[in-house]
Amino acid sequence: MADDSADDNKIPKEDGIPLVTISMPVFNGEGTIGNALDSILAQTHTNLEIIVSDNASDDKTYSICQNYADKDSRIILQGHNTNIGVYDNSRSIWARATGKYILFSGCDDTWKPDFVEKLVTALENNKHAALAACRAEYYSERDEFLNAKPLKNLDRPTILQAIQRLYHLLYIGEESKNYNRYILGIFRLDLLKKFIADYPDLPSDTSFLSAFACDYGFVFVDAPLMKKIKNDKPFRERYKDDPYSISHKKALGSSFGRIKMDIDRFTYLFSTTFISLRSKIFVLPPACLIVFFGLGIFCIRTLVKRFITTFKTEQKDRKIETL
Repeated sequence: MADDSADDNKIPKEDGIPLVTISMPVFNGEGTIGNALDSILAQTHTNLEIIVSDNASDDKTYSICQNYADKDSRIILQGHNTNIGVYDNSRSIWARATGKYILFSGCDDTWKPDFVEKLVTALENNKHAALAACRAEYYSERDEFLNAKPLKNLDRPTILQAIQRLYHLLYIGEESKNYNRYILGIFRLDLLKKFIADYPDLPSDTSFLSAFACDYGFVFVDAPLMKKIKNDKPFRERYKDDPYSISHKKALGSSFGRIKMDIDRFTYLFSTTFISLRSKIFVLPPACLIVFFGLGIFCIRTLVKRFITTFKTEQKDRKIETL
């Protein structure tokens, strides 16, 4: 597979219209990659650089993408001879991205034609926001509609709002999943590169958004502009050999793995230069206390449930023995 880096300068530039990078890492996506590219190419915001990075697929993914690249000069196709993992594959895209904004696009998702236009307009009108997201329509792999939950529009967070957002992002609870949907939006590329520069591993959605939540606004466009496929199995089960899957499974497999993951997240948040001193003093400490108090309650509840389950099982076994 060839790396078409020599063709980077073929992307046409449109004066006055922000360039948006579409980051599309893919592995064995022959069944869906065509639909994803079709919906990107149909965007009303046409100033795009679409970087597709094939991670050594063993199906027809690369040849399908090559056909698209031959027809549209906005597509930059690169391929790896060996599977380097989802993180390194994504980083290889981010390193060469030149847009003002960037979208993390899945190879099985699709977007309405005005998705990019409306989200870029929202960002252009709000200089304090790091990202803009829309109402995403979630579907199952069998094309069954699941939900399309709204998000909150926080243009420029106050200290209390930043604490609240961190709580929802970091705490183990159902509501946090709603906040994590911001990852489906469009980000300012300069902030992404600043974040990645000192983050050592593959950032989870939670870690990534938590760093942005301290100091930057999140803009919500209340319109169903994208279709997101919710896979039956999580990434770590679908791609068991990926380095991210292996490390994540190892962490969750230990006795206090989830708690350690949260500690690691907070350690990064306190140490990174990405977050302002103001947030490190007034936002992170109270958020840390609230989250770990919640984690303590969660652990106590888990232990109590296990004790009750064990007690009921023993009582049931005793009744059977007496019979």
